[in-house]
Parts: sequence; structure tokens; C-alpha cells
Amino acid sequence: WFESGKNQDAILCYNQAILKLSAEDSALTKIGFALSLLSIKNSDQELIQLAISKLKEAQKFEDDNPILFKNLATAYAKINDEDNANLALAEFNLIIGDKEKCLKLVKKTIKNLDQKNPKNKQLLLYANDLEQFCTKDNDN
Repeated sequence: WFESGKNQDAILCYNQAILKLSAEDSALTKIGFALSLLSIKNSDQELIQLAISKLKEAQKFEDDNPILFKNLATAYAKINDEDNANLALAEFNLIIGDKEKCLKLVKKTIKNLDQKNPKNKQLLLYANDLEQFCTKDNDN
């Protein structure tokens, strides 16, 4: 349905499939579901948050899937969460092998974050982890 431009039909089908599959088996379906939600031409915050939630659930089983992180970055950008969008895009670039872009996005995020704000602690840890992966030598 999604490929034919029938996003609303695709959303219903994806949702039914998710309900019938195990968490692991539904991971790719959740990515498709989120993509369908993000393709709707509106800025419904609840739909975007649902897409983020489904992508995060899928991440438990698809943590090396570049499409997941590309869509996660899109979702965060739609809600104007630049830091999370940049880190999702950094992870996308890391997965596809572009460590230079990954590092650039991570450094931008670390620079933008208020490091004294306790709300940013988890985001900073994530950014620092990504920075280490970006700078890690491929041979180690």
C-alpha cells in the first residue's frame, strides 16, 4: 500500500501486522509503519511521536539498519528536536561508513547541548559514544 501512495491503508495494514507478530518479528514492520506515518502531509505531533516510539521499539532488533536511523532523524526534525535529529543522522552515517559526517554531526550536537543541564545527560552520553565509534580505527 505504501509504495502505491495509499499511506492511510498502509498504516492500517502495518498496525494489524504489528499486533500479530512478536516484537522481534515486527521490527521491520514497525519501521514501515513509522515511514508511513511520517509520509502523511501534516504535522500532527502525536503521529510523529508514535513514529518515533515505533522506531525506538524496532531499534532493539534493528540497531544496524540505516533506514531506521534516517527515518528517526526525519521524525525528530519534524518536531524541531535538532539534537536528537543530528545524533540519529550521525548514527545513520556511521552505519553506512561515513565516519567523517558522523563525527561532524556529533561534534555539532555536543557543542549545542547545555552540558550542565541534567536533562541532557543521556543525550551527551549517546553523543560521546558515537564520537568514540566515529574516531575508532577500523582495525581495532
